[in-house]
Amino acid sequence: MFMCSKREIMIFIQKKEQNENESKSKEEHVIKEEQNESESNKIFDGRDVDQKPSFPGGNKALNKFIASNLRYPDMARMLDKQGTIIVKFVVNEKGVLTDIKLAKDSYSLSLGKESLRVVKAMPNWIPGQKNGKAVKVKWSIPITFRL
Repeated sequence: MFMCSKREIMIFIQKKEQNENESKSKEEHVIKEEQNESESNKIFDGRDVDQKPSFPGGNKALNKFIASNLRYPDMARMLDKQGTIIVKFVVNEKGVLTDIKLAKDSYSLSLGKESLRVVKAMPNWIPGQKNGKAVKVKWSIPITFRL
């Protein structure tokens, strides 16, 4: 039979608790790293960020860019097609526009294609921020065609 003093038992219990705390601390650290990693891959909605993504120079510059680059498709002009096309995209952490697509089926294929062409030609945006860090943000803009 093995005999221990109270002091030896207390030391054993303290070491065991210390090991458990270190193990718990390591687990918490791994969980935090996984959360940070998943947050860096997360795509935020524009309402969920501290600073929304923006076109360099603001909305006035965005409207000027669209106006100077938009070409009314000949077929749409001949058919008297008009309307607003919503283009959705993601502004990544570097301001690059990705996942560019129409918000819904366009009632005019030529107006939709032209809207996509103009958005794809845009320069990098100023990225959105969450907690002082650049993040991916879902965004959309309307492009209006009027004759």
